Amino acid sequence: MVVMVVAIVATITFLYRRSKSDRIDEIAMQSDGMQSDEMQARSPIHETASKDVTRDELTEQFMEMYESGRLTEAERVLRRILLDQPDDGEAIFYLAKLSADQNNPTQAIELLQSIPPRYSHLRLPTLGMTADLQLATDEFDSALVTYSEIAEQFPEARMASRQMAYLYNRMGRRHEANRVLKRLALEGDVLQEELVALL
Repeated sequence: MVVMVVAIVATITFLYRRSKSDRIDEIAMQSDGMQSDEMQARSPIHETASKDVTRDELTEQFMEMYESGRLTEAERVLRRILLDQPDDGEAIFYLAKLSADQNNPTQAIELLQSIPPRYSHLRLPTLGMTADLQLATDEFDSALVTYSEIAEQFPEARMASRQMAYLYNRMGRRHEANRVLKRLALEGDVLQEELVALL
């Protein structure tokens, strides 16, 4: 009888200690989870997703992340803007710039060409980036068309004319290159090496 009582007491003591240990482990796991949630809540991306922010605030977050080299986080912010407004020209432009920085010129060009016409203030930088990417990927004919478009729409952007002359010469179209350079000379904006090319 005494042995049975001792065994029962030992069993109860073991179960109590095990229950207490399990409870301690549970509390520790909950504490770790709370700390993890708290750390996640403090991250910039989680803050962005957990509260309503204005578009200007999102743009500021993007610029801060982009300038500090946090390109993945910067892209997430842009995609959140585009989720709310898929035709946001400025967000598309910055996303194209990100794609170019990440050595994806084809995607960058496609994005630039999708910017709605109503974003007229982005027209020159959009065409300029498009032409430069086309030149960098040896799409000379496409680059010529884009530089010509810049020269026609923005005559003051003479770098486009210079790039046209450079491309014409590179493609062996010297007569057309000289025509562009002569126009620059008449405008009083020609470089010495360009004058030499006219001889």
